[in-house]
Amino acid sequence: METAAIEEMFRLEDHHWWFVGKRLLLDALLAADGPPPGGRILDVGCGTGAVLAGLGRHGRPVGIDRSADSLAFCRRRGLVALARADASRLPFRPATFDTVLLLDSLEHVEDELALRRLTYTNIFAFPPALAVRGLLPLLGVRRREGTDFRTHARSTNALLLAAYRVEAALLRRLRLPVGLSVAAVATR
Repeated sequence: METAAIEEMFRLEDHHWWFVGKRLLLDALLAADGPPPGGRILDVGCGTGAVLAGLGRHGRPVGIDRSADSLAFCRRRGLVALARADASRLPFRPATFDTVLLLDSLEHVEDELALRRLTYTNIFAFPPALAVRGLLPLLGVRRREGTDFRTHARSTNALLLAAYRVEAALLRRLRLPVGLSVAAVATR
């Protein structure tokens, strides 16, 4: 990920509906299928650390990322259980962690169907994203450079977060049939 995108993520992820909503969905999944009390959690591709910072209520988190820039932002959040590493070469012994998170990186796992729980997430963001990413280019409308993230009015942000709260409640009981992201809970 480019440095500018990493900086944008750090600037937005504490309040932007996408990032806050992602943490709501993760909390719902971990409440239902998370580690045992005090269990160790590995966040592979921890980015700038907003998810990692919130994982302490579910266990003892450790984050890895390939990007030195991302890890520097994690340290700005006060996070210290970090390593610069790639998911294909983890610097830990087998069975070190009770739960391993690969958020927005599951597409790099070869056998995702062998995971404990597999569900889509970001169901409410799917229709607008389909329009922006799929239909508008067919009409000749070009997307702006950089990421898809925009700063929204407080009321818009609150409305979008409300949708994530509904989805988080659904995830506690259901597997969602469609969405922008895929989430998996796996055990060894």
